[in-house]
Amino acid sequence: MTRKRQRQARAILWLAILGVAAAAAAGEYEIVRCSVDSGGGVSTGGDFELRGTIGQPDAGDLASGSFGMFGGYWFGCVPGDGDCDGDVDLDDYTALADCLTGPQGGPVPVDCADFDLDIDSDVDLLDFAEFQTLFTCT
Repeated sequence: MTRKRQRQARAILWLAILGVAAAAAAGEYEIVRCSVDSGGGVSTGGDFELRGTIGQPDAGDLASGSFGMFGGYWFGCVPGDGDCDGDVDLDDYTALADCLTGPQGGPVPVDCADFDLDIDSDVDLLDFAEFQTLFTCT
């Protein structure tokens, strides 16, 4: 192989490496939701590593540069909390009103499952009565 061909081959190789690096840098990052039971652990992917423990003292919003995450205990939505923000308020009431199907109203849409409080496959006045007991004024 002549020197000219070697230089061309090296240039093509470097361009390919730079192209792959640029494509990787332009990609989006994603943390897949998962849990680690009975202790902590390490999750790795590419150049990134995430360490976590149960009951970590740094619970709350963590951010650096353009990256951020919320650490701490995971919890399910409060019953009647359609927007899953930790309370049952007027925002949830508006969503409940849109979900009312009446007795024997048929299958509850997925978006309305949080309002079937008596778990009888409809969203009716019995669910609204339960919703009233859960309503908070915060």
